[in-house]
Amino acid sequence: MNNSHTHYHRATDVLAKPFSAPFLKYIWAGIAVGLATGLVVSVFRWIIDQALHLLTVVYPFLNHHPVWLIPYVLGTILVS
Repeated sequence: MNNSHTHYHRATDVLAKPFSAPFLKYIWAGIAVGLATGLVVSVFRWIIDQALHLLTVVYPFLNHHPVWLIPYVLGTILVS
């Protein structure tokens, strides 16, 4: 069996050249995926935090002005 065209390597072959070009390609791809995922999660958490801060203003307002409950409920239904 000819092993020159196989994509599988022994562990010792990989460890002998840890910074070879194909190996680094996977490292950079993993770093890029990690950064993109971290950015998406961070933005999502920031949006949730801002929404919670907004609710601390909206709910007391609705408590003092109950007529605004109708547009609030309708807007919530239309957005979701």
